Amino acid sequence: MPTLTPLSHSSKLGAILTDICLENLTPKHFALISSALHNHLVLIIKDQSRLSPKAQYELTKRFDPAATSYGHGKTIDAKRSILHPDLKTIPHQPQVQVIGHGHIDSYEGLENFTLKHPHHRTFHQTHVPDHEDKAVTRFYRWHIDAALYGLHPPKVTSLLAVRVPKGRTQMLRYDDGSGEEMEVPLGTTAFVSGELMYERLSPQEKEFVCGSRVEYAPHPYVWMSRARSRPTGLGLVSENHELPLDELPPVEEDKIQILPMVWQNPVTGRPALQIHPSAVRKIHLKDGTVIDDLEKVREIVYNLQRPAISPQYVYAHDWEEGDLVLFHNRGVLHSVVGAFGDDEKTHRAPYEEINPRLPNLSQQRRTILITGGSSGIGFAIARAFALADADRVIILGRREAAVTEAVSSLRSELPSSFQGQISGRVCDISDQAHIDDLWDQLARDNVDVDVVLLNAASFSQVKPVLDLGVDTLLADYRVNVLAPYRFAQRLSRQNASKKKYLINVSTIAIHNFDMAPNNLNYGASKNAAALLLQLIARDVPPSDMQIVSFHPGAVLTETARSHGYDENTLPWDDDRYRWHISDMLKNHNGLDMLDSFQTTVFEHRALLKEESGGSPDMIRYSNVEAARYRFCLFVDEESLQSVLQAPIDDCLNKDAFLNMLHGWWKPESIEDFIQEDLEDVDNPEDLLDDGYDPVEGCTLKGVGWMKVALCDAGLEGFQKMGEAGEWERLYERPQEICYNISNFHARR
Repeated sequence: MPTLTPLSHSSKLGAILTDICLENLTPKHFALISSALHNHLVLIIKDQSRLSPKAQYELTKRFDPAATSYGHGKTIDAKRSILHPDLKTIPHQPQVQVIGHGHIDSYEGLENFTLKHPHHRTFHQTHVPDHEDKAVTRFYRWHIDAALYGLHPPKVTSLLAVRVPKGRTQMLRYDDGSGEEMEVPLGTTAFVSGELMYERLSPQEKEFVCGSRVEYAPHPYVWMSRARSRPTGLGLVSENHELPLDELPPVEEDKIQILPMVWQNPVTGRPALQIHPSAVRKIHLKDGTVIDDLEKVREIVYNLQRPAISPQYVYAHDWEEGDLVLFHNRGVLHSVVGAFGDDEKTHRAPYEEINPRLPNLSQQRRTILITGGSSGIGFAIARAFALADADRVIILGRREAAVTEAVSSLRSELPSSFQGQISGRVCDISDQAHIDDLWDQLARDNVDVDVVLLNAASFSQVKPVLDLGVDTLLADYRVNVLAPYRFAQRLSRQNASKKKYLINVSTIAIHNFDMAPNNLNYGASKNAAALLLQLIARDVPPSDMQIVSFHPGAVLTETARSHGYDENTLPWDDDRYRWHISDMLKNHNGLDMLDSFQTTVFEHRALLKEESGGSPDMIRYSNVEAARYRFCLFVDEESLQSVLQAPIDDCLNKDAFLNMLHGWWKPESIEDFIQEDLEDVDNPEDLLDDGYDPVEGCTLKGVGWMKVALCDAGLEGFQKMGEAGEWERLYERPQEICYNISNFHARR
């Protein structure tokens, strides 16, 4: 016998229903569910682990029998839609989608796929600091489930918990100056009542909302794809990042939705304030006036809704496996919440190492000089250059014993086929005289250095900056700023007929001081060095000396351990990358192509023009005038020649900076299409003339897009880096100089 138990919660939401079978639902039991749902707005039906997708869909459909599609309809297939990465469709029940986080071997006809739980970094204008990311979270995006273009919002949405992470909670912060926060279960779904939202309005506000309607943007989830959210997840910040209408898919005026602000509960008659705050574009007033100032529209909506998302009004469901949650989509707003890693592993493995012995990474006939090369990152870099067949690798260090041991260790690790020289030299780079002695001795030994790798660094004491004192500050600056300057000088004065390379290994801590809170002067001095090298790069033609500066995140070296970091305290943050290249390629049967890809970043327009005109391997590059940087991809021409025939106009993602394996799958017959995709096509046979022949290992029948598309294989930020707002997803500020460096793999 079914048992209904209302929740006692200040949100006025929720009831639990137990002991009911949904596979063969009787009219009586459906009436019970419908009544409970409309009275409590959120209904948790327990122990439904065995519920089939078909039964779940049939239950949801009974609330709106005339509806024939999911609330977002076909908009979820738009590659530029912000919804696209979050959903996987069940093949035998396409009205049901799968969401979650982690790799799934097999589920309901879906095989070998990866789900990604949305992280607020991908959508918010500001972010929780990296070192708090495990413990602190935000509302991702408050919304109603609706396409808001062409299709009416569905009446009811259902969510079934198939697998649930166990254990910890997170502190949800509003970060809007209110100081509000609340503890939430990991991976919760948060709900607020539109009825309570209306109830809390003043009489004047109630009169306003009852007489007003909201107009939503056409193709709203594409329209808002470049915009960023407030820290509360309640609507967007107005920065003019929305796509212009002429950049959207074709707009049909009769599909633009103008809906009431207030919706009435069909069972109780209670009014609910129901506005999707991120998609709203205009407000139509009772007297016919239209407010079309987007910033003003958002401010009005935010002021109406914000009081009702305070902690006491939020129901954050603590999921248990088998929970089926139904919610009245025309009476509540909800949001994804939480940030967690794959299988709840706090620290994940680094990206797969790129083999330094690849022909296109060869360092033959080059001499490499590495400061701080006796341990940690410097030693790993020395090994990589040796494996890349450098003629000579010179390791520098302050202590002779450490240098000797490093040289011996490196020699023992190299294959017998290695023909180069490994040597070490002692140099205290904090002393300018020692640096000059080193270079003078190299000249006497007839050693021309091709590549200088600036890896050594000085860490100040663990004190507030003002307590460090001038002597400590100067000690850091001698190593971290003056030494790089002197090495750059001496390298530039070598053989003028030879191109030289200066590589500065800096750190993300120069952009994010929270990453190394114990060593603030380290970040400040390394920042100064990076800026100094930028100025040098402006003066020195890259044909004479190419300067590269790249800033990896925290790496757990012995030096890091000596400064108090360990596996639990190091601020790892590889989730700042939305897509892990090797992981995504592996899932798309394209790992064999990984070694062919080289990401390259150009800073100077003149250099970009020169390179794009002279390199046969250049495919495409973006030409967004507002962009400060241009991103290109070098690809082994032979391995990808067959897929480079598709015209540029047919690329998958027109926002992308390049087209890597672009083009549509070419069907062999009409039967190869999903029938639902043919409903709006007048002459389905014409589709057979579209698309391009599948490339073995890259495309699969029926998916409609290339299996190693840029949007899945590239770093998320690299797709749309022409937009200033995209920088913040990847770094606190952009890397200033990064040219022709393909691979640096480290956990961040």
